[in-house]
Amino acid sequence: MSSSNYLKLHYWVRKKLGRANYCSNNRNHKSKRYDWANISGEYRKDILDYKSLCRSCHEKQDYTEERRQKVIGNHNRRISIKKIDKEGNIIKIYNSIKEAAIESNILNTSIENCLKGRSKTAGRWRWSYVI
Repeated sequence: MSSSNYLKLHYWVRKKLGRANYCSNNRNHKSKRYDWANISGEYRKDILDYKSLCRSCHEKQDYTEERRQKVIGNHNRRISIKKIDKEGNIIKIYNSIKEAAIESNILNTSIENCLKGRSKTAGRWRWSYVI
């Protein structure tokens, strides 16, 4: 589902059902925010396919095994980067930004900014992705 259709469906649900204001899993759950949660996961225009949930219950419902594996896969993915001196010589290749940051004693955000082109160097070094 495209993000445009996703937003349109959310507007449609809110127009038909109004604002969610309780948790249908447990009426005693108190929250600052309640959401209309899709029950089937198919995102149909069917009023009976939505229920009001507190944010905590909504996240638990949406966190399926498939999504869990996807998230775990993203965390296990490593992006190799290389540390380069002023003359363009590769000093070292690291398996991750975190590893490079710890070993070089440089903030990982500084290295990320250099990799994204926001800055030229981080800790006197240039950084580049290993392709």
